[in-house]
Amino acid sequence: MRRTLSVGVMRGTQRDLAYVEDVSPGGVRLRGIVDAAVGDVLRLHAKGCVFSVQVRWVRGVICGVRFQTDNDPGEIRRFLALSLCARQARHGVVPIRELTPITGQLRPQDSL
Repeated sequence: MRRTLSVGVMRGTQRDLAYVEDVSPGGVRLRGIVDAAVGDVLRLHAKGCVFSVQVRWVRGVICGVRFQTDNDPGEIRRFLALSLCARQARHGVVPIRELTPITGQLRPQDSL
């Protein structure tokens, strides 16, 4: 089964849908945002998580965004966990480590 995490994107009053291609402790690579510009601040919504990002680079409909520092760290952790679940389903593997958004360090994942 192939799953891709989608996120709602708000730019002012405009609403879009984008797809998460890659995630790191500092940000996300998104596909599907039309007319994004470096410096734009976007509000992302994913499965109950809501947080702000700033566009750092753009290549067509693909852009890299960085998590804003004023976000609730809990929201970012929840989003990273959602991304990890989507990655597991996509690749069929269960990772033994997860990234923490605050330090970027690896830590053992809690056992199920």
